[in-house]
Amino acid sequence: VSRANSALVLQTKEINPSLYQAQVSFKGNGEGFIALFKAYDPGWKAYRIMNHESGIMNFANLASPFLFGDEIKNHMEVNGWANGWLMDESRSMNPVRPFDRTQGRQAQGKHESRIIIVYLPQYLEYAGFAILIITFIALSGRFLLKKLHR
Repeated sequence: VSRANSALVLQTKEINPSLYQAQVSFKGNGEGFIALFKAYDPGWKAYRIMNHESGIMNFANLASPFLFGDEIKNHMEVNGWANGWLMDESRSMNPVRPFDRTQGRQAQGKHESRIIIVYLPQYLEYAGFAILIITFIALSGRFLLKKLHR
Protein backbone atom coordinates (compact mmCIF):
# COMPACT_ATOMS: atom_id res chain seq x y z
CA VAL A 1 0.00 0.00 0.00
CA SER A 2 1.46 3.37 -0.93
CA ARG A 3 0.31 6.77 0.22
CA ALA A 4 0.93 10.16 -1.27
CA ASN A 5 3.36 12.34 0.63
CA SER A 6 1.47 15.49 1.61
CA ALA A 7 4.61 17.15 3.04
CA LEU A 8 6.39 19.66 0.84
CA VAL A 9 9.73 20.98 2.14
CA LEU A 10 9.69 24.71 1.38
CA GLN A 11 13.07 25.68 2.77
CA THR A 12 16.02 24.00 4.51
CA LYS A 13 19.06 25.38 6.27
CA GLU A 14 22.10 23.59 7.66
CA ILE A 15 23.06 25.50 10.81
CA ASN A 16 25.97 23.12 11.45
CA PRO A 17 26.56 19.41 10.66
CA SER A 18 24.44 18.37 13.64
CA LEU A 19 21.61 20.93 13.38
CA TYR A 20 19.16 21.50 10.53
CA GLN A 21 16.08 23.66 10.12
CA ALA A 22 13.24 23.08 7.62
CA GLN A 23 9.98 24.80 6.78
CA VAL A 24 7.43 22.16 5.74
CA SER A 25 4.01 22.71 4.19
CA PHE A 26 1.27 20.08 4.34
CA LYS A 27 -1.35 19.85 1.61
CA GLY A 28 -4.80 18.52 2.50
CA ASN A 29 -5.25 15.85 5.11
CA GLY A 30 -2.88 13.01 5.72
CA GLU A 31 0.62 12.21 6.75
CA GLY A 32 3.83 13.60 5.43
CA PHE A 33 7.32 12.20 5.31
CA ILE A 34 10.64 14.03 5.53
CA ALA A 35 14.13 12.57 5.24
CA LEU A 36 17.61 13.64 6.33
CA PHE A 37 20.24 11.95 4.24
CA LYS A 38 22.82 11.46 6.98
CA ALA A 39 23.80 8.02 8.32
CA TYR A 40 20.94 6.59 10.39
CA ASP A 41 21.40 6.93 14.12
CA PRO A 42 18.76 6.95 16.86
CA GLY A 43 20.47 10.10 18.19
CA TRP A 44 18.95 12.16 15.36
CA LYS A 45 15.74 13.78 16.64
CA ALA A 46 13.20 15.97 14.87
CA TYR A 47 11.11 18.61 16.66
CA ARG A 48 8.20 20.72 15.51
CA ILE A 49 8.58 24.21 16.96
CA MET A 50 6.59 27.44 16.96
CA ASN A 51 7.60 30.58 15.10
CA HIS A 52 7.71 33.62 17.39
CA GLU A 53 7.82 37.34 16.81
CA SER A 54 10.72 37.56 19.28
CA GLY A 55 14.15 36.81 17.86
CA ILE A 56 15.30 35.67 21.30
CA MET A 57 12.54 33.04 21.49
CA ASN A 58 13.32 31.85 17.95
CA PHE A 59 16.99 31.48 18.94
CA ALA A 60 16.02 29.59 22.12
CA ASN A 61 13.79 27.28 20.06
CA LEU A 62 16.61 26.65 17.60
CA ALA A 63 19.31 26.13 20.27
CA SER A 64 17.25 23.76 22.43
CA PRO A 65 14.27 22.37 20.53
CA PHE A 66 14.08 19.45 22.97
CA LEU A 67 12.93 21.96 25.63
CA PHE A 68 10.51 24.08 23.57
CA GLY A 69 9.43 21.81 20.72
CA ASP A 70 7.17 18.85 20.12
CA GLU A 71 9.23 15.75 19.27
CA ILE A 72 8.26 13.88 16.12
CA LYS A 73 8.36 10.31 17.41
CA ASN A 74 8.06 8.32 14.17
CA HIS A 75 11.80 8.12 13.37
CA MET A 76 12.79 5.38 10.94
CA GLU A 77 15.56 4.20 8.67
CA VAL A 78 15.16 5.23 5.02
CA ASN A 79 16.74 3.44 2.04
CA GLY A 80 18.72 1.25 4.44
CA TRP A 81 20.93 4.09 5.73
CA ALA A 82 19.28 7.52 6.13
CA ASN A 83 16.93 9.08 8.70
CA GLY A 84 13.24 9.72 8.10
CA TRP A 85 10.25 10.93 10.08
CA LEU A 86 6.58 10.28 9.43
CA MET A 87 4.60 13.36 10.47
CA ASP A 88 0.89 13.83 11.06
CA GLU A 89 -0.11 17.26 9.72
CA SER A 90 -3.05 17.46 12.13
CA ARG A 91 -0.52 17.89 14.97
CA SER A 92 1.04 20.94 13.33
CA MET A 93 1.90 23.66 15.83
CA ASN A 94 1.43 26.36 13.17
CA PRO A 95 -1.99 25.70 11.61
CA VAL A 96 -1.86 29.04 9.82
CA ARG A 97 -2.65 28.83 6.15
CA PRO A 98 0.09 30.46 4.08
CA PHE A 99 -0.68 33.10 1.49
CA ASP A 100 -0.92 31.59 -1.99
CA ARG A 101 1.02 34.02 -4.19
CA THR A 102 -0.25 32.50 -7.44
CA GLN A 103 -3.93 32.94 -6.55
CA GLY A 104 -3.67 36.09 -4.42
CA ARG A 105 -5.57 34.55 -1.52
CA GLN A 106 -5.11 32.25 1.47
CA ALA A 107 -4.17 28.72 0.41
CA GLN A 108 -6.89 26.24 1.24
CA GLY A 109 -6.13 23.02 3.12
CA LYS A 110 -2.48 23.81 3.85
CA HIS A 111 -0.57 23.92 7.11
CA GLU A 112 3.04 24.85 7.75
CA SER A 113 5.45 23.61 10.38
CA ARG A 114 8.96 24.63 11.34
CA ILE A 115 11.04 21.50 11.90
CA ILE A 116 14.38 21.35 13.72
CA ILE A 117 16.49 18.21 13.26
CA VAL A 118 19.30 17.82 15.77
CA TYR A 119 21.87 15.17 16.63
CA LEU A 120 21.43 15.02 20.41
CA PRO A 121 24.76 13.32 21.29
CA GLN A 122 26.47 16.47 19.98
CA TYR A 123 24.99 18.36 22.95
CA LEU A 124 27.03 16.09 25.27
CA GLU A 125 30.19 17.36 23.58
CA TYR A 126 29.02 20.97 24.03
CA ALA A 127 28.34 20.25 27.72
CA GLY A 128 31.84 18.74 28.05
CA PHE A 129 33.42 21.87 26.57
CA ALA A 130 31.40 24.07 28.93
CA ILE A 131 32.51 22.01 31.96
CA LEU A 132 36.12 22.19 30.77
CA ILE A 133 36.01 25.98 30.41
CA ILE A 134 34.27 26.49 33.77
CA THR A 135 36.81 24.21 35.48
CA PHE A 136 39.73 26.10 33.88
CA ILE A 137 38.31 29.47 34.96
CA ALA A 138 37.64 28.24 38.52
CA LEU A 139 41.13 26.75 38.92
CA SER A 140 42.80 29.80 37.40
CA GLY A 141 40.83 32.08 39.71
CA ARG A 142 41.73 30.00 42.74
CA PHE A 143 45.42 29.99 41.75
CA LEU A 144 45.40 33.79 41.26
CA LEU A 145 43.66 34.37 44.59
CA LYS A 146 46.22 32.23 46.44
CA LYS A 147 49.06 34.09 44.74
CA LEU A 148 47.59 37.50 45.68
CA HIS A 149 47.17 36.53 49.35
CA ARG A 150 50.86 35.67 49.78
